[in-house]
Amino acid sequence: MLQAIATENNLSETAFVLIRPPPLPLGWFTPKIEVDLCGHATLASASVLLRHYFPAQNQVIFTTRSGELTVARKDGQLAMDLPARPGQAISVSDQMIAALGAEPAEAYLARDLLTIFSAESESRISEAESCSRC
Repeated sequence: MLQAIATENNLSETAFVLIRPPPLPLGWFTPKIEVDLCGHATLASASVLLRHYFPAQNQVIFTTRSGELTVARKDGQLAMDLPARPGQAISVSDQMIAALGAEPAEAYLARDLLTIFSAESESRISEAESCSRC
């Protein structure tokens, strides 16, 4: 049902949160799939919750596919602690070069593959292609 609502909304991500004792379940859906993390939708959800549902609280804690996320009031703004996924340096392979259409200067592997180019112009993958799952 959540996926159908997100498809009907047709926005980059739609956030869904259940109001219950903390941590609050939070999930994000694009029109096509459920995603692991969406920072802007998390901040927006926390803003609404802290302003309208929990005005006396200084923070809200969510449970998500990416683990526990905390958003806290700090100096009149909201601050979010995002999960870290440090990558390990790996060698750039011929398969990477073929897939990317260019040779990155560096590559790191965590949950995802991160490649670094010396200049933006060296990357041949457009933003739309890099987010084809969305």
